[in-house]
Amino acid sequence: MMSGYKGGQIALWDLVGYKLIKVVNDLHKTEVINAKIYFMDEQESLFVLSAEDAGAVQFIKFYKKNFMGGYASEAQFLFK
Repeated sequence: MMSGYKGGQIALWDLVGYKLIKVVNDLHKTEVINAKIYFMDEQESLFVLSAEDAGAVQFIKFYKKNFMGGYASEAQFLFK
């Protein structure tokens, strides 16, 4: 599950294990109003779209790290 916050952060949650997996800070400049996982590939990478109150939309890829575990992320603006 994804959640967005007033400070512009996006959080990735494991609802089965009741754990916070990854938080990406300062992703948006204003409140996140929508965040949606739209695809998961064979390597368990998650592809997410998020939108902020000011209208910017970001594409975010969460992927599993090989060495130390956990998730890393890459983000890029689709619209500003």
